[in-house]
Amino acid sequence: MTQTPMSKTLRYSGAIALVLLITLVGLLGVQALNAADTPARQAVPDANAAKIAALEKRVAQLETQLKALETKTKLIASDGLSSFTVNAPGSVTLNGGGLKVTAGIITISSGQTTVSANGHLGLNSALVTINNGGKPAARQGDTVMISGPGTGQVAIGSPTVLIGN
Repeated sequence: MTQTPMSKTLRYSGAIALVLLITLVGLLGVQALNAADTPARQAVPDANAAKIAALEKRVAQLETQLKALETKTKLIASDGLSSFTVNAPGSVTLNGGGLKVTAGIITISSGQTTVSANGHLGLNSALVTINNGGKPAARQGDTVMISGPGTGQVAIGSPTVLIGN
């Protein structure tokens, strides 16, 4: 059997058509498998996207809280041992039912200081000095030596309350 050029072309074109058909069927099969798998693949990124969004929101909240704490901690300094300093750029107001300060030494230094009370103001100490101390303050019933109109010296006064000049 002799083959003519036309028969060879038909035979080759039939083989090529068969290869193309197999390739097409294979591609369609892969595409069908991918299409069936796509919803499952898309569900995972969507779930992760929701988790990532929630985490990003929480991180933003924590960053806001951190900034607030950083601002507050700038007001308080420490030597790392036992001393603390409050550095307020403005006024400090303490409101409450009561205030108790207990310390070995309390120093108040100010350009102007006012102490006021709507009721009794008690100042109790072993020794009270006013304006660096000096002469004893007169108590009710103490002897005062009058040296002129409106002037005099306390002869016997408080040994625990001293008033400077």
